[in-house]
Amino acid sequence: MRSAGAAGYGISTLFSGILVERSGYGHALVLSSILLVTTILLCGGVYEQSVENVPADTGISDPKRGDRKTPRALSFLHSPMYIIWVVMLLLSGLSTSPVGNLKIVILERAGIGAGALGMDGFLGCAVQFVMFFAVSKLEKSTPIQRMMIVSACVITGIAFYMSASSAVMVYMGSMLFYGIFSIINPCTREIVRDCVDENDQTTAIGIADAAQNNISTMISMLYSGFISERVGVNTLLSVCMVMAVATAALCMMLAARSASLSHRGRKKRSRQAA
Repeated sequence: MRSAGAAGYGISTLFSGILVERSGYGHALVLSSILLVTTILLCGGVYEQSVENVPADTGISDPKRGDRKTPRALSFLHSPMYIIWVVMLLLSGLSTSPVGNLKIVILERAGIGAGALGMDGFLGCAVQFVMFFAVSKLEKSTPIQRMMIVSACVITGIAFYMSASSAVMVYMGSMLFYGIFSIINPCTREIVRDCVDENDQTTAIGIADAAQNNISTMISMLYSGFISERVGVNTLLSVCMVMAVATAALCMMLAARSASLSHRGRKKRSRQAA
């Protein structure tokens, strides 16, 4: 379902870029209006089957969380792993949001017009579409290990943007940036599934998604324009790089701690067996 959204966004962005380049921004507004009306009409024609009402509180029966019948209120606030994951999502968002807001500046600095923005979005969404199907290959890795892959992609993408002298380098950076969402999205659901009580999972997912997208965007909007105007786009990208490196460092610390605990557990079991 989510990959279909990426495909639709990519195709519409491509056509919007062509329209802007040939006819101006006004025609892109017309295209958006047509797509919006079409979506509303399609929604009106969908039959939604009603389901029987079920009790809101069915208790917690997941063996990973025990047989506790009364979950703690806002259980995600009691989970260190969830809190750390939200912090990493916020850092990851702070490292990518300014690039999205100033993509047109990066393109123009590389000598490319606004029309290339459509191709940039199309290629990025094409990668995201494919990654939603390929990401199952990473299920054997832990969410922290996958977040390290995400951090590596962000660092590499920022390096492409900082040194971009052609459209190809900008496109490569964008494909990396778009592709990481296909990794982060399932990881967040895994963390919530394993660390948060059932009654709070929808709220926990909403907070995590907001930290990565909305909150990080609001924070980055406060300084991204100021930094890029006063000291240049490369300085802003350097700030983004620091955020990405901080995310990678936090991942490595968690991975090292997990390996240490696993090693201690094996030693303890071997002593008990002896």
